[in-house]
Amino acid sequence: MMKNFAVVNKNAKNYSRRELGRLYDIFTSSENLTTQIIATPSLSYLEELLEEHQTFSPDILGIAGGDGTASRTLTLVRKIWKQFPEYIAPLPMGTMNDYAIPLGLGQGLLGKLKQQMSIEDSPPIRMAEYIRDSAEAGKKLRTRKLALLRVNERSGFNMGFGIVPKLLWLYYGKTIEQHKRLEKELQQASSNRHERIFGRIFSERNVLDDLIDIVSFGNGSRKSGVLNSFRAGYAGIKGGLLGALGIQSVENDFFNEELDVEVYVDGNKVKLLNPPTAIMTASYRQINLGIEGFYPKPVPEAEAVSGKMQVVITSLTPTEIATTQIPKVFRGDHLKNTRYFHAEELRIKAKKPISCLVDGDFTHEKDFLIRYDQPLNFISFN
Repeated sequence: MMKNFAVVNKNAKNYSRRELGRLYDIFTSSENLTTQIIATPSLSYLEELLEEHQTFSPDILGIAGGDGTASRTLTLVRKIWKQFPEYIAPLPMGTMNDYAIPLGLGQGLLGKLKQQMSIEDSPPIRMAEYIRDSAEAGKKLRTRKLALLRVNERSGFNMGFGIVPKLLWLYYGKTIEQHKRLEKELQQASSNRHERIFGRIFSERNVLDDLIDIVSFGNGSRKSGVLNSFRAGYAGIKGGLLGALGIQSVENDFFNEELDVEVYVDGNKVKLLNPPTAIMTASYRQINLGIEGFYPKPVPEAEAVSGKMQVVITSLTPTEIATTQIPKVFRGDHLKNTRYFHAEELRIKAKKPISCLVDGDFTHEKDFLIRYDQPLNFISFN
């Protein structure tokens, strides 16, 4: 008899009550599988539910949502349960779900749109059916190890600074003006106010939100991801190409801003010839830009060295990336003006609060300590 505990984020971009109902039907249709499914709209409620189920001791932890849901759930599971179940089951319901790619569950935007129209062959349903069928037949689950990282007290798989969070800021439908205002207010505030300031500015509506409501007939929560993907990509390419032509633009200035930071790899300060424009580390090599099977590899040897993460530090500008480096990113080749390390620990110190993107979520600090944590067994289709 296997025990399964599934967390469902009701705020995930591709969450649907119909799919949740189908997951419940599948998980409860086997006598060899005992399942508890909790659907939660908030972190505080998730924390409360995890405390209530501390004695359940599941063999499988299912996580239905996006990359941020996986990161936040694992952070709270560590805090409350003190250990992880033997198996982690990805049930991707987010917009992109980067961590699902190496597990054979990656989807592009077209696949996500199909999932909204028909759930029967969606990745969460296929994963649930595989777990049920394996439990029924007494078969061992196929797994792949994926390393868990920690940034300060947050668990996750993918951390980025500089260009990386800026692209996601635009992807989420926010403006460059809002970002500048955020930076200014964070610099003037104490650290205990950072989250509140970010939440207030991030929740503001802007002209793009109104446009999305118009073109999606009020169903913006379903279609905004597609529109924002094109918007973020357009802004990045526009800034890069205009820069190549020697033309200044708001986008060019936004993405060209250098990181004023000190970088330490395994305790040793890294001597940088030029200030970095982006820093990234991840448990996997590929990320999802929305086109299935067409995944860039910005951290090309992420899984190459056991017990260590790969750190990528680049001083490339968007202009250089857009004009000369894009093919290398997609092939997983090393880029010019970029340094690569395998390390157990990465520390980034800044003079003012900077943005770190942790699996699609923003956090703001002056001091970030990122450590390799431990590998987890993820149920995999690869």
